[in-house]
Parts: sequence; C-alpha cells; structure tokens
Amino acid sequence: MSVRREEIIEVAKAIFAEQGVRQTTVRQIGARAGILSGSLYHHFGSKTDIVDAILSEFCEQVLDRYRDMSVAEPDHLRRIRSMTHYAYSLTIDHRAAIVIIQNDSEELTTEDRFAYLVSFNRAVERHWVTAINEAKKAGQLRSDIEPRLFYRFIRDAILGSIAWFRPVPGLDVGDLADTLLDVVLGGAAVPPARTAPQATPAQEAMP
Repeated sequence: MSVRREEIIEVAKAIFAEQGVRQTTVRQIGARAGILSGSLYHHFGSKTDIVDAILSEFCEQVLDRYRDMSVAEPDHLRRIRSMTHYAYSLTIDHRAAIVIIQNDSEELTTEDRFAYLVSFNRAVERHWVTAINEAKKAGQLRSDIEPRLFYRFIRDAILGSIAWFRPVPGLDVGDLADTLLDVVLGGAAVPPARTAPQATPAQEAMP
C-alpha cells in the first residue's frame, strides 16, 4: 500500500466517522487529504472502494486475533477477559471502523460486496458464545446463563463506551474492561454480612 493511499484511508476514516458514509463525498476526502478528486481516483475507483478497504482489513484483523486467542488461552474465563480487553482496545485503535459498522452497515449490506459484514458479526459472536459455553461446562460460569444474551450485554457495554469514554491519565480502556468484568463476573452488590451465630449455653460454659 502506498503512503498516499494510506493517507487517503486515514482521512476517509475520520470523515466517515464524523458524518457517515452516505453524506461524505470523494471531493471532501480529497480536499482534506490535500489532493484533487481526479488524483484520488488513481488510488480508488470509488468512495465504496475506500469503505471496503477500511472495513475488510478491520474485519480480517479482528477475526485473526479472536482465532489466536481461542488457541492461546485454554482457561475460559481468562479468554473472556482477554477478549473483553481486546474489544475495548478496538474502540480506541479502530474507532472509525466500528462507527462505520454501527451507523452504516445496514445500508452497506444491501450491496453484495459488503455481505462479509454479516458473516463477520456472526463469527465474532460465535467466538464469544463458544468461550462462554466452555466456561459454563467447566463450572466457571453459572449454568443458567444464556450465552448470547451474556455476550450481547458485554458487546453493547463496549460499543456504548465509544460515545462517551476518552482515555485520561490514570484511566484507560484496560481499566474500563476490568470494571465491566468485575461487575458481570463478580457482581456489583456487596454480599450481606453474615450474622455470627449465637453461642449456646453449653458453648458459653466451655473454657
């Protein structure tokens, strides 16, 4: 990939995330990238080609990473933790691609070339559901947990953070991931203190 092509992609990511794919024009991308629309077409045949370049690379990278984690981490809860940390990191490192998928995938998937977005979402869910089911079988999660609901609860918490969370000194996405996991895996409520059993007369009489 040429340096100029990479620059165009980075500029397009920012504009797509700001105003959506439909509202963005090739001329806007070229203007912000500092090149004429005609020169941009030297690298991409259309705006759709730019979107495809962004999303196809993102989807491939994410699925490769999930496959690696499924092999590298045999402990199921630790795998869920690793997957959660990775998913949160994507909201910072690949925020634009996620925003495009969130906001524009319904329209994009009407085109055959973006059918992989549907397959991508299903594949990601399978990785999570597999890890959750295996944790249940191993006795690490409650047997009554519904894997898909559990996954989607975590997924929506992660995706929702895009709208409000920005890393600051002393608080990054790793801290956000740990907080979510502490809540969903350990519970947020403090268990009630156990009342000490009352001693019987016989016990009170013991030296």
